[in-house]
Amino acid sequence: MDCTTLFSALEERDEDMDVNIIKGEIEQLEVCAKILEDTILGQKYFKDRNDQYIGKSLLKEGFDEEEMVVALDGDGSCVGFAWMIPRGIFHWFPYEEVGPIPDLYVPGVVTYLMMKSR
Repeated sequence: MDCTTLFSALEERDEDMDVNIIKGEIEQLEVCAKILEDTILGQKYFKDRNDQYIGKSLLKEGFDEEEMVVALDGDGSCVGFAWMIPRGIFHWFPYEEVGPIPDLYVPGVVTYLMMKSR
């Protein structure tokens, strides 16, 4: 399965959540990097040897490879993301790296992103 097929299945609106899942664009890199940086996951695992945050440069790869999907709320603000790597595990099996969604954004978006990608 390629990303185009996956994204076309994901790009739909959920009437109950008022969230749109769309293919990520490079313009959303900053907000996705900030969402990640503001989490314990980002603060603990996305730092280099000098304790500098490197999430933005790592997420850029996902945007460059057109493997990112983002969740937009009713106002069009990015509230979460997922990185869909078609050959991520052993360079053969798809891997979904779900971006963190702090509670102050939209609760339930992570679950929604995961269920829509199946």
